[in-house]
Amino acid sequence: MKKFLFILISAIVVLSIAHVNDTHASILLDFEMPRDNAPGDYPHSVPTPYGSVDFNGRIYNRISSKKVPDHTLGTNKGSFVKNTTANKVLTFVFSFDVLSIEAWTVVYTGASVTAKVYDASDTEMASMIINPNSSNWKTWEQNIDFKGTKDQPIRKLVLTGTKKNTFGVDDMKVSPVPEPASLALLGLGLLGAGLSRRKKKL
Repeated sequence: MKKFLFILISAIVVLSIAHVNDTHASILLDFEMPRDNAPGDYPHSVPTPYGSVDFNGRIYNRISSKKVPDHTLGTNKGSFVKNTTANKVLTFVFSFDVLSIEAWTVVYTGASVTAKVYDASDTEMASMIINPNSSNWKTWEQNIDFKGTKDQPIRKLVLTGTKKNTFGVDDMKVSPVPEPASLALLGLGLLGAGLSRRKKKL
């Protein structure tokens, strides 16, 4: 009986901490992909272990004809995603639930960007204004930082520039919403084994 109670308590503890300890690895979107050499607004889709990230814009290395150093270190592609002469809006749509988004931006002098996040029902969750770096607009700044919750995760990020072809985004870190841990299954297995053993003794 004591062994059974020990197994039961252990299983309950495992189940209770499973939601706390299990986390998905964050996804880094560095946009180091083939450049969109011709001007225009292009659709892109990046597969991840949790689903796809779909976004528009242009993969390139210039803003308003000015070359901008890539924020991603250790790469020879030197690319990021930017809004274009055809569209001043960048939209990122996630096919999975997102707990947080962090990203680096550059904004051209004289422009600004409004960033907003939305949930699965397209309800606006939060917004912020991004301005150019005051000392050098080509300096990347980590100023996108949005948080969702398990009950209301993020499903879309929209960046709207005051002007076309005036901002870029790089090294976007996306953290999916954690799911119940596989440890929970182990806990259920231990509980089942304990019940089976007790039944045999009876």
